[in-house]
Amino acid sequence: MNADRVFGTANLPGLTNNLYYLYRNTQDAHQADGRIDFNASDKHRLFFRYSLLNSTATNATDINEFFQDGQANSHSLNQNMQMTLLSTLNASQANEARIGYNRTNVTTNANSMSKNWNNFYGIPNGNLGDPITQGIFEISSLPPISNFGQPDWVAFIISNTIAATDNFTWVKGRHTIKVGVNVNHIEDTSADTIGGDDPRGALTFDPAMTSNLLAERLLRARRFQSAAVAHPEHRFSL
Repeated sequence: MNADRVFGTANLPGLTNNLYYLYRNTQDAHQADGRIDFNASDKHRLFFRYSLLNSTATNATDINEFFQDGQANSHSLNQNMQMTLLSTLNASQANEARIGYNRTNVTTNANSMSKNWNNFYGIPNGNLGDPITQGIFEISSLPPISNFGQPDWVAFIISNTIAATDNFTWVKGRHTIKVGVNVNHIEDTSADTIGGDDPRGALTFDPAMTSNLLAERLLRARRFQSAAVAHPEHRFSL
């Protein structure tokens, strides 16, 4: 692990918390919008719109891939489309039918998820063979060593929404009557571990024997825990 600079490289002697690094954040976003208006007749008009947002954010430091300043990389792909049909039935009646679709796909990861580091270092059941548990364990409370293997909550979130609306308008003398219906179908699927579930494990040390966390690390009094949690959720609303 020292050869891989998992704990960084000291630039001052002693136990001084001396790991200073350059932090870099890069964001790249591409957006496109398209629209079509079509008049099928003097009584029917069709409208269609499509929007796309493709965004990537990366975080890194100049020490190694294990130090990421606690920030996750993310890739977001958002798509939105809508089609509307406006119909004039007669001089006093009109109808509007609309259908829309929105999809959000957000995937987050850490630079240390490049390979199964836990298995590589011989930690039993450190990586379980799936993308979420791939990477290295987390250390967050071992001064003077800086935190690494963070953040611990990276995963993915996918959301799909389908909406259908129909509105009918009738003008009768001095009165206007409007009736309509709206149906929404929402589906959210997430495999996030926000809340400290540590899908790649957490390495902790107990200072009960020496009252010194660093000494406990040298004595290898350690505990390793690992968990992976997926929370699928489906909702339907009318």
